[in-house]
Amino acid sequence: MFCISGHADIRETETLHKEHATITAKASGRVINLSATVRPVMTYLLFIEFIALTYLLAVGWIDNDMYSLIWSNEIQAVWSAVVSFWFGSPTDRGFVNAYDTCCICLVQPCFH
Repeated sequence: MFCISGHADIRETETLHKEHATITAKASGRVINLSATVRPVMTYLLFIEFIALTYLLAVGWIDNDMYSLIWSNEIQAVWSAVVSFWFGSPTDRGFVNAYDTCCICLVQPCFH
């Protein structure tokens, strides 16, 4: 096994932020605001779909087959990715902290 380094992820994120800042400097305020609302709106819509389907199943307006057809494995995977995006943390992926100590083995330097 090897120690998972977070430095490459940090540099990639910094590069993406700089590129995004360069691109949005040329855009209008409306476009920037619209771009910023895409992820939250999609999250709300998926959550409303889940709540609506659960309610419809509970009151008997749809059956289990219809629920399984609409709330399929693919939609569940999308929902899982959305929840992981909002609530996941970098430490869950073995992220290296600021002191270069591996979060998996908690030694400095890491030799596994």
